Amino acid sequence: MRFLVCSILLLVSLHSTAQVPALYSMHTNWDDRFTQWTILTMDEEQEGSLTMLWEALNRIDEWEFSFDGVYGKIKLKTLGNKDQWELRIGNEVVTIRQLWPGDLSEWRITDNSKTIEFEAPVPSDPFTWELRQSSKYGDFVMYSENAGDPRDWVIVDKLSEDFPFALKMAMVFVPLIPLLPR
Repeated sequence: MRFLVCSILLLVSLHSTAQVPALYSMHTNWDDRFTQWTILTMDEEQEGSLTMLWEALNRIDEWEFSFDGVYGKIKLKTLGNKDQWELRIGNEVVTIRQLWPGDLSEWRITDNSKTIEFEAPVPSDPFTWELRQSSKYGDFVMYSENAGDPRDWVIVDKLSEDFPFALKMAMVFVPLIPLLPR
């Protein structure tokens, strides 16, 4: 029994850190709502999803995602306060928090082994986001496909192959936070 439990935990842990191809784009499933998203790779052979869990109740506090067999959740740390989120894939925990109180344009993301900052370089333009430490990990940029329209995003993912998927997924989520109702 102990061997079975250890084997299952090892498989889950290996799968959550598995290599994920470079992400290419993210699109809303509905033109009038930001509650269900599809995430694609360059070849569009792999598809992921990001969905607000309590859409019928219009609660922004909990989301779930899946990509290539990896499943996880993103939750507000404190209800009613959009300044800190927690992403979980199995036992892996990533903290997403505002760098400065009240400023939705700069975020610190950490899994306690890597810490990155993801920002909208022009705070008044929430439609372009980039990884601040690009020289260390590679480039990761997101921008709206059509200026000022948050329904479709282009993702330029040139991160190193060993970059954790959980941190990448956190960066995909951050540009959506300013779109969420208060």
